[in-house]
Amino acid sequence: MNKKWMTVAALGVGAALLVSSGLTASAGTSGYEAYKSALKEMKDLKSAEGTVVATLSDNGSELVSATSTFKSDHETRTMSTGVKLASSGQEMSFDIYSQSGMKIVKAGDSDVYHVRETGKWKPEEKDDRRFFDSEDMENVVDALLGNLSAQVTLEETSEGREVALNLKGSQIPAVVNMVGSMAVKRASEAPLNEHHAKLGTLNPVEKLGLENKLPKLTQDVTVEAVQVTATISDDNRITNQTAKLTVTGKDGDGQAHQLTLNVQAALSGFDSTTPEKVDLTGKKTETLELPSRKHRD
Repeated sequence: MNKKWMTVAALGVGAALLVSSGLTASAGTSGYEAYKSALKEMKDLKSAEGTVVATLSDNGSELVSATSTFKSDHETRTMSTGVKLASSGQEMSFDIYSQSGMKIVKAGDSDVYHVRETGKWKPEEKDDRRFFDSEDMENVVDALLGNLSAQVTLEETSEGREVALNLKGSQIPAVVNMVGSMAVKRASEAPLNEHHAKLGTLNPVEKLGLENKLPKLTQDVTVEAVQVTATISDDNRITNQTAKLTVTGKDGDGQAHQLTLNVQAALSGFDSTTPEKVDLTGKKTETLELPSRKHRD
């Protein structure tokens, strides 16, 4: 997958994770206590399923949308995921499976299953990794963001308790603005190179023409607003998480842009989810080649 697309996606997920983890860095508030307690509960999950919906807009016009539904079992290291992408009337979809020591990817408009051997996991090889693990992130955010307790809120709703953090303008810590600005600039500069051509029809950047649709911000890049919410159920599980990130800046021609990334995640099936599996018997298969991680230009 093209590094511009991956960086934009990583920026959205990273922002959600960074700021939501920032909630845990603000001790002394009821919102903090509620979120931290639920987060600890999530660390020990064996399995779960969910849906993630993300959209990226420029000056109010949607550039790309993505919807992902997944089922994951941490204990057996199995997973099934369906992904749908859309941009300017163009669409693509693919299914991803992790099973029996293989990563399997199939595009929606193809009958070919792309397979990558990863090595079969054995039950006796269990380690200490968890479904969610944010202890290191908590420490980093605590050191970088400081005390945000005044901005953390807790509200009782019909769906459970809702924790929220809304930051605008000068409320946004300098380090978040710096990292966010650098990430956007890096994403804008990352070119499509020959190594990603290996993905062929599985490359959404090439298939949806995203290379020319994503604005290349180079000047005055600023994180204008960050909004994060989390819904905590009665059994102390995080069932919904949302994040909205607004970034402004100018491209090389001096044209102003306001990029808005919205991410919504819904989780369920805690400790009772079984991922789907695909039987490759009689199916057309090809070896899946991934871009080399050594090439980062």
